[in-house]
Amino acid sequence: MKYFLPAAFRGEPFYNSSQSTVIFSDDKPFERKLLTSYFYFDITEEERPWENPASFLPQMFVLWREREAELRSFFQKRDGKNGRTLMVAMTAVFIDALFWLNKKKVSQLQNIEAAAARLKHKPVNIEERLRFILTKPESYHSFTQLRALMNELEKLTARTKAMGEW
Repeated sequence: MKYFLPAAFRGEPFYNSSQSTVIFSDDKPFERKLLTSYFYFDITEEERPWENPASFLPQMFVLWREREAELRSFFQKRDGKNGRTLMVAMTAVFIDALFWLNKKKVSQLQNIEAAAARLKHKPVNIEERLRFILTKPESYHSFTQLRALMNELEKLTARTKAMGEW
C-alpha cells in the first residue's frame, strides 16, 4: 500500500529527502515490517507499540540477535558496503525500540539524536553515539556501537520493567 511519507521522516539514511511517498506491505509480520518498512508503525499508527512496549520490545531484541551474526559476517569480510542496508534497518529498529521503551512514538527523524537525548530511559551519550552511526552506517565502528547500544537498551528495558514503570 502506498503511504504519504511525512516531511519529518524524509532524510538519510532511511529515506531520500525528496521522497514523498513510500510503499509499505501491510500483510508482512511484525519483524519483516521493522526490517523493510522503516518506522512503519510510527508513520501509519496501524498498531501503537509504544503504548505497550512489553509486548513488542522482546521481539525486537530477538530480531537483533538473529541479525547481529549476519552483520558481523559482513564486517568480518570487510564488506560494510553490502552490510549498509541491514545496518540502516537495524538502526531504525534500535531507534523505535528506544522511543517505545519510553512509551513514545518516533514523530520525526530530523535531529533524532537530540530527541533521543531528551528521553528518560536511554543509554549513556546517546546523542553522540547515534549521530556517529547515522553518519557512517557502513562502518565497522558503527556496527560495534550499535551492538553496544542494543545491549544497553535491553538492560534498560529489563530495569524499567523490574521497576514497574510499564
